[in-house]
Amino acid sequence: MPEWGEGFDGYAKRYASRYGQSLVSTTTRYGLGELLHEDVSYHKCQCTGTLARSAHALEQSFVAHTSSGKAVPSIPALVSPFVGAEVAVAGWYPARYTVSDALRTSSNLYVSLPVQNLVNEFLRR
Repeated sequence: MPEWGEGFDGYAKRYASRYGQSLVSTTTRYGLGELLHEDVSYHKCQCTGTLARSAHALEQSFVAHTSSGKAVPSIPALVSPFVGAEVAVAGWYPARYTVSDALRTSSNLYVSLPVQNLVNEFLRR
């Protein structure tokens, strides 16, 4: 965003914005998960093999589990990135940004969760 300038100040504003979006998205995801009685947290695969574990990590990005353990499409995972982006656009983005910018911005969050799950699957114990 050119309005935020360059250098350290511009970087700090962009970093704080992304952090705020992530905070709102994560809070929305887990809050909706609680309201819907769904477990939206990531669970490592019990399988072996790189391909199977990768597929599991990507699938778990958009799946929640009911109290019985059944996997269901995750409404919180689909809604929360847009909520985070919309709060940013309405709350602290420059005035020229609109809902369509929130849709574009939320795509970054839809990509970051599968990447985070891959990291959790392969690099974290």
